[in-house]
Amino acid sequence: MIAEMAHLDVVVPPEIVDNETSGETTVEEGNSVTLTCKARGYPMPVVSWRREDNLKIVLRDQGNKKVTVTEGDQLRLTRVKRSDMGPYLCIAKNGIPPSVSKRIMLRVNFAPVLEVPVHMIGSPLGKEVTVRCKVESSPRAVATWRKEPGEQMIISSHKYNVTEYKEGFYVTQMSLTIRNFTLEDAITYRCVASNSLGATASSVQVYEIQPQKTRTSTKNDGDDSRLGNQIPLAASDHDKNDLDDFYNELDDPINNYLDPYHPGGILDNDRDREPLLKDPDIPKSPTGSKTFPYLNGGGGEGAVGIGSRWWWWAWVVVVVFWSVVLPGRVAF
Repeated sequence: MIAEMAHLDVVVPPEIVDNETSGETTVEEGNSVTLTCKARGYPMPVVSWRREDNLKIVLRDQGNKKVTVTEGDQLRLTRVKRSDMGPYLCIAKNGIPPSVSKRIMLRVNFAPVLEVPVHMIGSPLGKEVTVRCKVESSPRAVATWRKEPGEQMIISSHKYNVTEYKEGFYVTQMSLTIRNFTLEDAITYRCVASNSLGATASSVQVYEIQPQKTRTSTKNDGDDSRLGNQIPLAASDHDKNDLDDFYNELDDPINNYLDPYHPGGILDNDRDREPLLKDPDIPKSPTGSKTFPYLNGGGGEGAVGIGSRWWWWAWVVVVVFWSVVLPGRVAF
């Protein structure tokens, strides 16, 4: 007789045991919670956890470690915060398709918290004005707008428009629009929110804005605006202007005193020459001669008038000394 032995393995895809797996779970903020997920199959499935919104899972008992995926039949969350709220996926795999998963919703309850972006807002009369309020709470809070004093609740009407927009699992955006704003509407409005864990409120002051008077522009205002619009000169431009002024000042005494009748000078015509000759300190010279104001002391006439200035005579003495006396002494 010839015989052979064979071993048969029957593989079973993973399956989550519902009666041993957590369902929707609620925990108060600050407490700890454990989510459980049991699976069976052959080979034995491996269970992993991840958030459905792909956010990080914070393992605060492991030094606030943040992970995308963690393995194990249980997921323990300590010191739970509202940011931990959301759906978690329990996924079971054993290499035999298909893999299976279960969605477990975690809710974190806390008292309402209000956030008002602007506590004072103004508006001109006759316009629309909108005030806003952000409410965070779990379970969802009952949020209303009220008028002070008297705490009269405001509902939507031809005068008011109340809107509510839910954002995320625990955030609600509240807004109140006041139509045809009047002086009677310039009061304080309160955003009030309450749930089973508490209540809170925050205020918004609405006031009137006076319209600005139209300013009539004047000639002076226009001149000022033109001056204000001028582009200031750069430092290099200022330096260039200073140099131009310096050379212009040098040209004036050269043209006016050294040779007032030099062609191209500023006194190049009879009209410009006349005021200079009328100066009582500058005597007229005979025809064909020139008078030099720098050299004329007031008493001479002719080609060059020599005045009585002491410095001029001093220069004459120096010239005579150098040209006559000194050569004679050296020759001797």
